[in-house]
Amino acid sequence: MARFAALADLAPAERDIARGLVDSSLGVYRVRASVAGLGVELESLSCGDRIELVGERNLQLLDVGDIVVARLVLATCPVTLWGLAACFGAAGDRRWAARLATLPQDPAQAALALLLFHPDDTAEPLPDGLQLLTRAWPIDDDELVIEAIEHDDMFECLGEALPSGWAFAWVDNPGHGHPDLGGWTEDDDIELARLVVSDRAMTAYSGDRDILLEVVSHVERRLGDHLRDAHAQGRMIR
Repeated sequence: MARFAALADLAPAERDIARGLVDSSLGVYRVRASVAGLGVELESLSCGDRIELVGERNLQLLDVGDIVVARLVLATCPVTLWGLAACFGAAGDRRWAARLATLPQDPAQAALALLLFHPDDTAEPLPDGLQLLTRAWPIDDDELVIEAIEHDDMFECLGEALPSGWAFAWVDNPGHGHPDLGGWTEDDDIELARLVVSDRAMTAYSGDRDILLEVVSHVERRLGDHLRDAHAQGRMIR
């Protein structure tokens, strides 16, 4: 398309649209309004810009709040959709925002990251404004650690943690007055703590010091063989 836009005999209007296609990139949008038979109003999750799409039949059945991954051409009037769009239900806004915040700078790699992303397979970002306490351990083999945690009845898998790693929740019955990390809702349980396993390290998070100490004790007792220098580093909690 860039080569086409550079052709010498293109009319100015054609060149503008061609350049618009070159400049358009894959984005993530929330449906703010939907009018049956007419179109939708989208809001970019990256910058907050609002865009109206008129007459796009494959988007007219969307509900307010739904998430759309699409490539929009802003150079056309009205704005048009280039290619197909992927649509997701009205949930996972914070997961999409976390994914967008960690996208590669290269446009092609960023687009690939979005195409491979699914909010249902991703851990909810940790709550904003909660004073988190942490404890980290160096590890040598993340796959062995993940396998061990998956067989531990005390943890539930939350999915991929951004920007990288795999997250597991330490859950309990609600009503105990502990800070809820917000990533577990099954059977009305709350997430008291979270383990995030990355390539060379594992980190425990909690908003409650006693809960974190309990998790630390459990992890070092059950997974001590997989932790490198666990006891030599002490129990540094911030």
